[in-house]
Amino acid sequence: MPKGHDAFTAMDFAQVVFAAQVQPYLASGGITHFSPDLFAPDKFIEWLELHKDRIWKDRNALDETLFQKVKEYRSRQKLDASWVEDSFPEFARFRRDKPAMFAYENIIRGFVMDRGTQPKKGDGLDLSHAVLGSAFANFAALDGQWKKRIESLPKPNGLARIYSEPELDQMVSDIERECKKIRMLRARGLLGETVFVG
Repeated sequence: MPKGHDAFTAMDFAQVVFAAQVQPYLASGGITHFSPDLFAPDKFIEWLELHKDRIWKDRNALDETLFQKVKEYRSRQKLDASWVEDSFPEFARFRRDKPAMFAYENIIRGFVMDRGTQPKKGDGLDLSHAVLGSAFANFAALDGQWKKRIESLPKPNGLARIYSEPELDQMVSDIERECKKIRMLRARGLLGETVFVG
């Protein structure tokens, strides 16, 4: 991602949420808005519908950027075998303060080093889903090839457990089991880690 660009954010979506959910409270003299529906799914769906054309355009642009970058990085690697080591040093050890960087750098490194694997249409967005889902969730669902990519990253790591379509029932069971453990810890006055699903 070039410097000066948004990373993993959509400021216009944040502005939509602010305008729809927060400004009315400010207008009536309220200072903060603690409603549990602050990020209600219906607002997100409305935003998606409103911006679907731009989202598809951005998706295609993500693909083109990934295709061009992998091609460029492979060319550099071909000219200088040490280039990938200097530019994408393998995060052999997972760092809890940089989980997304661990996932991203290792995935890009894999694309550069494995010339038999060509990025395809949809991989730009899938890369974002794989990085964010694996780095910031406890459980995440990805398609089969992206599950393999995440599971092939250096271990041990603190990335999410990844499931693909045939394992979705198991994913639900694992989430339910984890939620029961958290409820039990809370009942005892202990605070467990929150479960995030990607």
